[in-house]
Amino acid sequence: MENLREIVNERERMFAELGKTEGVKRVFPGKGNFLLAEVGDPAAMVAFLKSKGVVIRDRSKEPGCEGCVRITVGKRSENDLLLSLLNGGDEQLFADSVRLSRVTRETTINLALYPGRSDIRDIRTGIGFFDHMLELFAHHSGLGMDLCVSGDLEVDGHHTIEDTAIVLGEAVATIYRSRGGYNRYGFVLPMDESRAEVLVDLGGRSGFKWDVSFKDNFTGDFPVQMYPHFFESLASAGKFTLHMNASGSNDHHIAEALFKAFARAIRIALSNDIGEYEMPSSKGLI
Repeated sequence: MENLREIVNERERMFAELGKTEGVKRVFPGKGNFLLAEVGDPAAMVAFLKSKGVVIRDRSKEPGCEGCVRITVGKRSENDLLLSLLNGGDEQLFADSVRLSRVTRETTINLALYPGRSDIRDIRTGIGFFDHMLELFAHHSGLGMDLCVSGDLEVDGHHTIEDTAIVLGEAVATIYRSRGGYNRYGFVLPMDESRAEVLVDLGGRSGFKWDVSFKDNFTGDFPVQMYPHFFESLASAGKFTLHMNASGSNDHHIAEALFKAFARAIRIALSNDIGEYEMPSSKGLI
């Protein structure tokens, strides 16, 4: 039901945005996951978008659809790319994304991270509280996230959470290894009565320290014993050192503080604002 609402919302947004786009004469209301748009030159638009890796369909030869193209309503990030291209934008913002997949007997995971695009947050793990935490991470880290996970939740959330951590860690590693310079350390964040301190060293060596206590067994539908396992798996896959400690009286606030502080630490660590140093190491090599 949630997916259906998202499709409807995106279709309505696309209907409005396409109607303001140069070269689009008219957009016809639709009830499915696509829209018909009358454009000035259907063949040219189809060819242009195809050259950028975006596929729409030329329906101009079909009776009643003269001059029209069919545009599938995809995820928000996909729709944003199409709109950006039609409005003369630069696809480089999307080309810089990191895309990874992982398939096991228990899970299928598809992840895309978009550096500098924290507005992209399309996250579906099947665990509601986990989705909420990852949305906070995407917003505060500056790494837009498009994540779809299908896991064996009929058993429990262990594999879904663990494998998501592995893929996310690998994606973060891909980003920091591709950059010529970045910072290395951390962030302290208060969240109401809670406080979290997170230290990160993106130095190519994994390490993990955890000093956090929760009062209950779950936050929402997320088992609290999976928090240290998630972050340790993430640091191991990302090959970085991660130290975390937090305190507070509300488990929800502690969890939020941890994810926000971790996100801010990653944001700082990935920053290229490192003064005169080309590499964040006296050795000149990470």
